[in-house]
Amino acid sequence: MKIILTLAFAFLLSKGNGQINIDLSRSHNLVSEKVVYELDFLKLDSIRFFSLNLKDKDVKFIDSKDSVVSIKTRLLYVCNGMPLRKTDRKNIFNKIKTENIVSISLIPPTVAVNRYGRKGRYGAIVLGVH
Repeated sequence: MKIILTLAFAFLLSKGNGQINIDLSRSHNLVSEKVVYELDFLKLDSIRFFSLNLKDKDVKFIDSKDSVVSIKTRLLYVCNGMPLRKTDRKNIFNKIKTENIVSISLIPPTVAVNRYGRKGRYGAIVLGVH
């Protein structure tokens, strides 16, 4: 099932096989304005990052306003090897500039639990930042 959302920009959100794929590359083709994706307060732009593949159960909700799409997840975040507490995310992510993010990877729950314990039960997003 595909749902196309159109606001001041457009992006494609497709659901299938328990996966949510947000194709960020489509968001900047229709308008010259950059679209910012806020993934649990982590700002990613549609020009530098092209796709996110999350499972349905990982996403709490998706909201959009102007050219910002906010995505809230249940995932653990690990930044430069350090697991982040939910209470610290917003503060830390507000200090990270998009151009300083060198890698983003999604770790499945089984691997995340082995590495980080119960905190990783939903999986983890691992960030490499300069």
